[in-house]
Amino acid sequence: MKSFDNMKPIYIVDDSADQRLLLGYFIKRINPEYQITFFDGGRALLDSLAIAAETGTALPQIIVLDLQMPGMTGYQVLKMIKSPDQNEKHKEIPVVILSSHMDQDLINQCLDAGALAFLHKPVDFEQLRKLLSGADILATRSAR
Repeated sequence: MKSFDNMKPIYIVDDSADQRLLLGYFIKRINPEYQITFFDGGRALLDSLAIAAETGTALPQIIVLDLQMPGMTGYQVLKMIKSPDQNEKHKEIPVVILSSHMDQDLINQCLDAGALAFLHKPVDFEQLRKLLSGADILATRSAR
């Protein structure tokens, strides 16, 4: 297991405080050393990424992004993060989309736009654990 000091944070973006806390609880059960940062919407996330780019602050190892949010949808935020005009380092951040919708066309749209994975709510603990293990591997490879 990685040490706390070397771990990049995990960003959770969901307009529901209950969903943010539940997902944070699951992630801490997987590894208590994970650093978690919560955002209540896409604009707050994008602002944080812009500040990180300006200050050289560590970017997250993964973003878990709710699809259905007021203001900016998760899909819109994903497209902005993965946009060719975006900071190159931002485009490399793995993004996982969360949704209670099971529409295969919507899932494909998100994956085509650059999402690493699409998880259905309620989130399956074992599926999340496997996904975060993969994110650890991705973060280790990108740090080299």
